[in-house]
This record gives sequence, structure tokens and C-alpha cells, in this order.
Amino acid sequence: TRWIMEDRSDWNGPRWFYIETAKKAYEAVRRQGVNCDSTGRDSDWFKYRVLIVPGLSSVDDRLAGKIVKYVEHGGTLVWHPFCGVKDEESRIFAGRIHPELGRLIGSGLRDYATIPSDAVESFEWNGIKYSGRMFCDLPEVNDARVLARFTGASWGNSPALLCREFGKGKVYHFAVFPGEAFSDDFSSAVCSTHGNACYDDFFKVLFHQCGIEPVLDGSIPEAVEVVERTGRNERLVFLVNHSGSGQAVTLKRPMDDIYNDEKVSGSVMIAPYGTRILV
Repeated sequence: TRWIMEDRSDWNGPRWFYIETAKKAYEAVRRQGVNCDSTGRDSDWFKYRVLIVPGLSSVDDRLAGKIVKYVEHGGTLVWHPFCGVKDEESRIFAGRIHPELGRLIGSGLRDYATIPSDAVESFEWNGIKYSGRMFCDLPEVNDARVLARFTGASWGNSPALLCREFGKGKVYHFAVFPGEAFSDDFSSAVCSTHGNACYDDFFKVLFHQCGIEPVLDGSIPEAVEVVERTGRNERLVFLVNHSGSGQAVTLKRPMDDIYNDEKVSGSVMIAPYGTRILV
């Protein structure tokens, strides 16, 4: 898929689009304070409660079947535009999506559309209007529920976010790559201080529904990564400062820093590019 998306064809969008989209989703999950791994097609997905697919244009039967099985057995899938549309030889499927994946998301795709790189399309979810960019799926809804619709002139009232219960799991299908929230008068997109307002709002709601709690209660700066590792009788919380300046983390209870051999509580400083391991 990365080879396809980073080809020089204008149809695939800018060459940076694939990796930047994956990074935006990854960073948005991290901002919720939960563990986030990057995984591959041969990895064990079934230990994850949520699987986010920001870009997967090319699939074969084995991969499509594994995605279906993941949801069927209770996983929650977050799907994006232009995913599952081509086979391993980069040939577009007759129905514009792999048949098994079309059955999974509960929608047919009557067409795709592109948005100019300097433009956005608006959609509304939970009473807030967000921007969408680059690619649009134009679904024909069968068994899915529509959660959000486009509000702009181009695709007005077409589904922008859908949900389908399948087996023991769920699929959330973004029909456009989500971006920022609009200003109060809906005249312009307002850049979030975090970089993607829709992802931030969406993942906050989704993780609550899935029972996924932040690894650490307290105030966590964006530059600090929080990672949890557990064993049979022990739980370790890693705080990694990815910036060149000291960062303060506020803890809601006293903890032991076994990496720096000290007890910590309240506001705790992490040195530039430093690490703390808390128990």
C-alpha cells in the first residue's frame, strides 16, 4: 500500500500523504493517554480492542478475511477512504472495494471523489462541523448507521461517518479524511492546538465506549509519551520526553520511579529527552 500511495500518480495524492495520515492518527491516540502500537498484516490483532486503518488501498483475500474476522470476534475497526479498493496488483475491484470488506462495512461505494489539496469539505458530527480533505468515499448505505453527513455544496447530505455492528464487533467508516473544527460561524477551519480536532473528539468518545482508560491519571504534556507494560504481578508506566526541554507531569497519587530511584508525587519534571519508569 505504501508503494502504491507514494507512487508519482496524482490520483494517489501527495507522496507524503500516506505516512502523514498514519502519524496523525497515531498522535491523536497518544494524546488520549493510551497505549498505541504500529502493527502489520502478520501480527496478532486480537489482543487489541481497537484497530485503526488510516491507509490500506491494496488488499488480498487473506488480509481482507483477517480484517473481517477481527471485527467478527469483537474488535472495533476504524476505516478510512480509499481503503480496500485495489487487489495486490493494484487493480481496482469491480465494486470499488473488496467484496468481503464491502460486506463488513455495510455499504457499497457508488464512487470516489477527490478534494483539491488547497480545499476542504465540511461535515457535521455531534453538533460540531469539521473539515475533511483529500479523498472521499461516496457510500450507498445498506446495513450501516449514518453518524455524520457532509454539509458542503459538493457532497451535501452524503454520509461522512458510518457505524456498522458486525458479529461481536463494530466498524466506524470515515468517508473522508477528518481534520479541524470550523469556527463558530462555520466560515473557516480553525487549527487545533493539537493538530486534528476531529480525531481528538472521536477517539475520546470511542475509547470511552470501548472501556479504554488512560494509562496514567493526571496532566500529560503533548511531548511526553506514556506507555504501559504489564507482567503477571507488575505494572510499569514509562514516561518518555521526546523534546529538548524539560516537561512537567502532574500525578494524582505518589509513585516510585525505579529508573531514577526516587519517590515522586504532584508535579514531576522529566529532563530533556529523559525517561521515568513508575510503579
